[in-house]
Amino acid sequence: MGSMFRSEEVALVQLFLPTSAAYTCVSQLGELGLVEFRDLNASVSAFQRRFVGDVRRCEELEKTFTFLQEEVRRAGLELPPPEGRLLAPPPRDLLRIQEETDRLAQELRDVRGNQQSLRVQLHQLRL
Repeated sequence: MGSMFRSEEVALVQLFLPTSAAYTCVSQLGELGLVEFRDLNASVSAFQRRFVGDVRRCEELEKTFTFLQEEVRRAGLELPPPEGRLLAPPPRDLLRIQEETDRLAQELRDVRGNQQSLRVQLHQLRL
């Protein structure tokens, strides 16, 4: 199954994982960088998939992280690159991470709104 674009031979395998172990197995395989996942249900709409709620939650987290990253850049700060490999958080920490990032993003939106309001008031006072 090798091709001219691959440096090593690859094999197509199919894993059957119990739902309770799927997150841990997939995250560890992903961290190793040895696995490529294929969508075997490409013909199924997103709303009919089994883990559509989890996918939506991940997409929302990605949007929140992107927003926070852009706000850091707007402030003229630079995020340091991560040291070493980033490991997937354990499942029990995901909800805490999501709540914390949502809270930080909301606070940042409030601060930005207050800043805009103060700028408008300052402009009006100068007139």
